[in-house]
Amino acid sequence: MKTSSRIIFITGTPGVGKSTFSELLEKTLPAHLIKISKLVEDKNLFSGIDREKKYKIVDLDILCPAIKKAADEIFSIKNKKTEIIIIDGHLSHFCPEADMVIVLRTHPSILKKRLLKRGYSDSKILENLEAEAIGVCSIESHELHGNKVHEIDVGKLSPEDGLKIIIDVVGGKKRSPIGEVDFLDWIIS
Repeated sequence: MKTSSRIIFITGTPGVGKSTFSELLEKTLPAHLIKISKLVEDKNLFSGIDREKKYKIVDLDILCPAIKKAADEIFSIKNKKTEIIIIDGHLSHFCPEADMVIVLRTHPSILKKRLLKRGYSDSKILENLEAEAIGVCSIESHELHGNKVHEIDVGKLSPEDGLKIIIDVVGGKKRSPIGEVDFLDWIIS
């Protein structure tokens, strides 16, 4: 596998498996994991709370430099070791620091079940399902990161099979460019 000091963002709609696969990657690769949700909490990187949707409003102007600073600190501690830093979080793709962006995707019919289990409101579920169907995270990622973006449908894969594909992409053995995952049929049905 091709390795060097680099930053890999794992992004996608809530519920697609970002944390699951990020944690598996950390255990499998010589990698360090930074969870955006923890970074936001620890450093108070939010400007308020959206009462209707019940989530913190993250300030990207503060988040992105905080991600860079955290990565720089990790790289300096590891100094001579090969290191991959995985940034796990829905907002990661809005920051420019990535050497690679992996957008995880899941068919909206599968995603709906996961979001119901999390207790999301009907409006929040619908908003996320629509975003997943049209590939909002993929589009946003591509706008900033271009060809650094890979898109992987992990919805029907076991954790082991999904991890193998992600490792192949990270290692340069496989490409998975955006545009190959298509859930627009869900909107029509």
